[in-house]
Amino acid sequence: MVSLEREKVMSELLFVVLFGGVFLAATWAEEGLLNPEKLEMFVDELQDMPKVQGFEVVDGVPRPRRLEIGMYPIRWKFHRDLPPTPVFAYGTSRSTATVPGPTIEALHGIDTHVTWLNYLPQKHILPWDPTIPTAIPSDRKGIPTVVHLHGANNASYPYPSGDPVNEANGNVMKFIIDREPELDTSRIPKKLMRYPSPDSSSASRTRHIAMFEYTSPVDEPTHLYLNGKPYSYPATETPRAGTSEVWYVINLTDDNHPLHIHLGLFKVLDQTEIKDLDEFKDCMVKINDAERCHLSRHAIGKKVDVRTHENGWKNVYKMMPGYVTKILVRFAYIHVNSSYIFDATAEPGYVYHCHILDHEDNVMMRPLKFIN
Repeated sequence: MVSLEREKVMSELLFVVLFGGVFLAATWAEEGLLNPEKLEMFVDELQDMPKVQGFEVVDGVPRPRRLEIGMYPIRWKFHRDLPPTPVFAYGTSRSTATVPGPTIEALHGIDTHVTWLNYLPQKHILPWDPTIPTAIPSDRKGIPTVVHLHGANNASYPYPSGDPVNEANGNVMKFIIDREPELDTSRIPKKLMRYPSPDSSSASRTRHIAMFEYTSPVDEPTHLYLNGKPYSYPATETPRAGTSEVWYVINLTDDNHPLHIHLGLFKVLDQTEIKDLDEFKDCMVKINDAERCHLSRHAIGKKVDVRTHENGWKNVYKMMPGYVTKILVRFAYIHVNSSYIFDATAEPGYVYHCHILDHEDNVMMRPLKFIN
């Protein structure tokens, strides 16, 4: 058993977090590999997954709560006509582990502390690449795991030049609306939270974050780095809690990368095309210094406006290929304009990374170390 991570979950409103499981294998021994076209669609009801309350109520007052959620090997039935399939699943016990995992319900301002426990076997049932640094457990035993939350979208993959969503991969769920109405006791608040406007003059530091992709001799992609450094290198981004910074994110790859900064909310200020991109990229590959490669001379192309629905404080934003995206990062609570109520400098620290899972695994992620 390995205790992987302790997370402090705080939300600005009541929120629901959904943990997914890992689909490992599905075969019919008598027929070989599964042919999904033979399965009838929409024959299984949407399951009601278990809920875990992330707070306690003592004398009518909500209090912080500590949870333990484990990762277990179980068998899960994904379709009426399929046999149970080996999976790795989340749950408060093996008997209650599900795919997706339990929903954690939390309250704004009330801490939820989660200890993740690894009950997975010593050997994976599928092959995995042990050369990826982040896939190697510290004791070099057991199955490496990453606790992560992901949503879904209908964008091309990889975005924006990848394969589009089609009939073969786009129909995954069907909703049938019951004619019998249910009582909805929820209420829309009279007043929504107002966030402050960004003020770049308050930034304590400016940084350049370059996105690199590397290929094999036959031009096959092998891995991706931020600022030309692997995840295992010491942290070079060391912000002070309670401050703001301006980051120029330089995307030198052919893909759109959704950048996610842990503990930081940011506002996109500007998106500018890089002129003579190959010339600038060659310089960056050689010396990896945006100022010495004269970024200001190249970031003079067309500007792209931020879409209205993206024009707010974000924790994930898609960095366009061949563009410099200027963002104002706030390492503090936005809604009250104050620093964190916990020690952000505590180990093991935080990270920033591309939010495409196989990109961060290969290894488009860097440590983020807060200092006093």
